[in-house]
Amino acid sequence: MSDNWNKIKNGIIQLKDISILSSASIITNFIGGLFWIYMASLMGPEEYGQISYFISIALIVASISLFGAGNSLIVFVAKGEKIQSLFFIITITTSIVGSIILFLMFENFGMSIYAIGFVIFTLVISDLLGKKLYINYSKYLILQRIIMVSIAIPFYFIFGTDGVLIGIALSFLPFIFIIYKDFRQPINISFMKSKFKNLLNVYLMDIITLSRGSLDKLIIVPLLGFSLLGNYQLGLQFIVILNIIPMAIYQYVLSHDSSGLPTTKLKILAVSISGLLAIVGALLAPFVVPMLFLEFTESIQIVQILSFSLIPGTITMMYISKFLGAEKPMYLVVGSIIFLTVQMIGIFGLKDTYGIYGVSFAMILGYLVEVLFFVLINKFVYKKIN
Repeated sequence: MSDNWNKIKNGIIQLKDISILSSASIITNFIGGLFWIYMASLMGPEEYGQISYFISIALIVASISLFGAGNSLIVFVAKGEKIQSLFFIITITTSIVGSIILFLMFENFGMSIYAIGFVIFTLVISDLLGKKLYINYSKYLILQRIIMVSIAIPFYFIFGTDGVLIGIALSFLPFIFIIYKDFRQPINISFMKSKFKNLLNVYLMDIITLSRGSLDKLIIVPLLGFSLLGNYQLGLQFIVILNIIPMAIYQYVLSHDSSGLPTTKLKILAVSISGLLAIVGALLAPFVVPMLFLEFTESIQIVQILSFSLIPGTITMMYISKFLGAEKPMYLVVGSIIFLTVQMIGIFGLKDTYGIYGVSFAMILGYLVEVLFFVLINKFVYKKIN
């Protein structure tokens, strides 16, 4: 009787926490989605492609500066390790150096501040997720989006495209006060030494993961131009909105996988939901896109193609949670390299025949091969080791 009650109680707690995370993701992605939809309608494909290009470069610099802190904080803070001050000092210092290099290369103030701000906000939300403080995480996530919209839209009318980038960057910075108290913790150098190999693998995985979300955009510009990048980016924005619930479940199961708690049913639920959302996205795209964006005609088929990336993408996230929680990031590093390699080969192989649609297919191919790799590793390597 006691065991049954505990199962019911744990189920209620899980449902509550997932509801909090899902609600936060729905609200923030709704605000962010409306913001980018509004900006797309103001800018048009060319300008929209340019700002996507600048953000992609800033994100790559931020990922290098983070040293894998995002996922590492979630995993090790959930295990009770006091490592925040170590990561905060390293990552904020390197992000400042990275932002200076960015400014010297592009003379774009917005890109530099974006890189620093993204690092700070990633540290904040990762620390909160590791501590399982889902309510605080949700509040700050929503607040950042509200600040972003409040600053970026007026800045666009004053400063143009650069103003949008500066406005988004400034929306990250107020949250540095949240991590201030963790700076007073002793710097745990011994932790860095004992977990160096694991942290290095997570770092490599994070760089590759963020690069694979940005590298395609950097390649599209010289091959196909800013206008088609704008159409591609709009398609990706729809996928971000469709991915709200699977991503919320991933954020929840990662801290629980790290603590050794069962999450199999939740992972099956996430994949099932992603399948339904893929169908919804493919069916609604021909009606929604023309109604909202007259200039983004290529985005219709892009959304339809990319919608089906939700299924292998969600399966990938569930394996990421499992292997990170078990401190096996090397599998993820190899998986990310495989994804990136297949995607790049697909882009260059399909661009001449299918153009921007070939780029979209390349993403799905990358996910499918990566999922196959994770399935094989899980069956023939991970299970045998454990």
